[in-house]
Amino acid sequence: AAAPERVELAVALARADIQRARSLSDPRYLGRAQATLGRWWKLPSPPPDVLLLRATIEQSLHDFAAARIDLDALIAVRPRDAQAHLTRAVVATVRADYAAARESCAAVARLAPPIVAATCMAPLDAMGGHVAEAYQRLAAAIDTRATPALRAWALTTLAELAIQRGGEPLAARHLQTV
Repeated sequence: AAAPERVELAVALARADIQRARSLSDPRYLGRAQATLGRWWKLPSPPPDVLLLRATIEQSLHDFAAARIDLDALIAVRPRDAQAHLTRAVVATVRADYAAARESCAAVARLAPPIVAATCMAPLDAMGGHVAEAYQRLAAAIDTRATPALRAWALTTLAELAIQRGGEPLAARHLQTV
């Protein structure tokens, strides 16, 4: 409130609220994040960091069409943004645009650590009928040096693959290590 023109401060606060929304499963924090970005929210071409957060909020609120438009616009101006490609892969997967999801995961593979790329691609490979291979590739990519949040995401995805393979006890073990 004291510095409403400072986009970098608004972005930091909005990121924190998005993280709270995820960790607490409380969508009210998405509204707070959106309000924090209010000055830039409706601009057709907001700063790139605002565009990424706007797309993230839109995706979280299931406005996939708007999220996809924002992500495509962001990738056009910042093609090396791994998070934009990753979020685009999620949105494309939800919308059953598997070719676009694979394209985005391929970009993630060029821009991010192997654990991120493997976690992006694993659900797509599983949907394509290659659950066992997806499980093996992701299990091999899990890195003990990864951040706790990244490791938790990868292990949760690995647990989902284990369930698809009929391995509920194995899935439970993966989830216990999260």
